[in-house]
Amino acid sequence: MGNRIIVTGASGLVGTNLCKRLLDEGHEVYGFARTDRNQISGVKYFVFDLLDKNKTYSYIQGIQPEYIYHCAAQPAEARGQSAPIDMVERNINIMLHVLVPAINIK
Repeated sequence: MGNRIIVTGASGLVGTNLCKRLLDEGHEVYGFARTDRNQISGVKYFVFDLLDKNKTYSYIQGIQPEYIYHCAAQPAEARGQSAPIDMVERNINIMLHVLVPAINIK
């Protein structure tokens, strides 16, 4: 078996294609997504919001991945037009919620 890998944004265009590629290469793939759309057979999905720091930390610590591909982001068209600072802050918080537990993997 390959590596344990988490892909955030696993239901998006980039994340979905990355999950397919990683599965084809024989890896154990865990997908973090806000929605249950575009799910691929063989990926173990966790559907939640990465802004939930406690869930993000708990899931990453439980999986103990060798790699994390961080493809999740709030797209600019969703909020960026009306509240660009809010959009940037949310994306920074999402990144930190993934980075901090990744650093602490034993």
